[in-house]
Amino acid sequence: MNLMSTLLLLLKKDLVLEWRTKEFITASLVFGMLIVVVLNFGIRLTNDQWATAGPGILWVCFILSGIIGVGRAFQNDFDNDALIGIDLLGVNRDIIFLSKTFSCLIFVFTMELVLVIPFIALLGFNPFSVSLLAVMGLFSLGFSIVSTLFVFVANQTKSKDVIMYILILPVVLPILIASVELTRELVSGYELS
Repeated sequence: MNLMSTLLLLLKKDLVLEWRTKEFITASLVFGMLIVVVLNFGIRLTNDQWATAGPGILWVCFILSGIIGVGRAFQNDFDNDALIGIDLLGVNRDIIFLSKTFSCLIFVFTMELVLVIPFIALLGFNPFSVSLLAVMGLFSLGFSIVSTLFVFVANQTKSKDVIMYILILPVVLPILIASVELTRELVSGYELS
């Protein structure tokens, strides 16, 4: 089997498993919706205030929901020792990492797309544009690479969940800051070129 077909097969496995269990989507979307509903009742901002505070609130929702979801997405593989089985088949570990990164990328980007809708509906903050899709895609890529790496590292420790958050957040912070600033510029009327 060549590397590309192995990568696609592992990616398909992750997507089918998520389709059946819905662990990432449920965990991340429920948490994200909880954040949006609490913000709906807790924050009363004018349109001008939303232009400055909205991007930060949006990306905090994305990052926290993403971390919760990523922790759940890999749990099946760790609990069932599926990664050991894949490793015993002789699959290159780089391919395993890439397939997990791509599946995480798909899950995170889908979660972001779905969570923008309640922001628009409940909070009245509409940052949506084609340029925002590019920012969301780049963030999803960076977040997926970092979180996949640190989920594998944190799984080797006793307090997996706590260590995962401690490792992921500082490393993802520059990507998060850039995403917030780009979104703020897009809301202000600037376009990416």
